[in-house]
Amino acid sequence: MTSLKTISMADIPKTLLDNCHGRIRNYTVGFVRVEQSKSGQDAILLGSGILVKTGNVCAILTADHVRRCLPTSGRLGLILSDKVEQTTIDISQIQYVSIARGDDESLGPDIGAVLLLDTTVSSLEARKTFYNLDLSKERMLKAPPDIRAGLWIVQGFVNEMTTDDLDPFSNERSKGFCMYGAFGGVEDYISNGDHDYYTFPIPRLPSKDIPHDFGGCSGGGLWLATFKRAS
Repeated sequence: MTSLKTISMADIPKTLLDNCHGRIRNYTVGFVRVEQSKSGQDAILLGSGILVKTGNVCAILTADHVRRCLPTSGRLGLILSDKVEQTTIDISQIQYVSIARGDDESLGPDIGAVLLLDTTVSSLEARKTFYNLDLSKERMLKAPPDIRAGLWIVQGFVNEMTTDDLDPFSNERSKGFCMYGAFGGVEDYISNGDHDYYTFPIPRLPSKDIPHDFGGCSGGGLWLATFKRAS
């Protein structure tokens, strides 16, 4: 049996954490609803998602309760980069799918997806990356890694960190959405039926770097980055 050594977060170089965050960022998107308000057009953060691919199907994997909040007519807004831009997809180019939804929202499961047509996929592939689920499917089912054998990362857009700025000269508003990555380890894990559930501790001490509320992260990815110590 292999012995796993516990490593403190303080011992992990920031450059390594930044590298993990950057790689995951390529797959992460945010959902927004664009609407008209008294002061003009506004964008409301609805949740997060992960670009995935299996076979010939490309989709945005998310939480089913986020999927239920997405617009059913008009256009769906997406957060794709850190540039000032507005990206929307016509609802006719996508299909909403509920994958798994439990009777009790607090217990799960809670998985949904936005299926994308080829024309939409082509435009997204020019700017983002779809995570190929087929490449790791067999390995994960037959020999999944030990849950302690790496660093866990929860990543999505945090509504609490959204900024709303008004240009005093042009009178134009710009809204900024923050992609947040939380690093740590698993506190508890259970397998129930076809689904796995992980519990992660959140420090109770107040910190300017930790959100008070993770609203907006729903539907974002949960990743395990495994490391090998150089000999």
